[in-house]
Amino acid sequence: MAWPVERKHPRVNVALQAEMQCPSENFARKVQTANVSAGGGYFEMLQTLEPKSLIDVTVWLDDVKVRALAEVVSKDAHVGNGIKFVRMTEKDRTTLKEFVERMLTNGTPIERARRSGRLRNSIL
Repeated sequence: MAWPVERKHPRVNVALQAEMQCPSENFARKVQTANVSAGGGYFEMLQTLEPKSLIDVTVWLDDVKVRALAEVVSKDAHVGNGIKFVRMTEKDRTTLKEFVERMLTNGTPIERARRSGRLRNSIL
């Protein structure tokens, strides 16, 4: 039996470039989102992080950087982590929220290309 997932913020399935930095590491991990919302997202990575870890996250929305302090809330070993944004500037939160709303309204770039017929023979 499948239980409906109720989320505080709507999510959009979109692959965005991102970086994660743990305070205990002196390097940033380059990752990609599977989905994102104003409250968090799912970040794909092979070397996953432990739940309850606090990390600094940067997500690129086109050429705009959005930064947040985040908490790891779930772990799928060698697949990815669910991340909850804990603290963001109001400007970054608004930028992210507007991006998600735009994607929900207009579709992701892949969905827009499919509708326009540019991906007719694509396997995506």
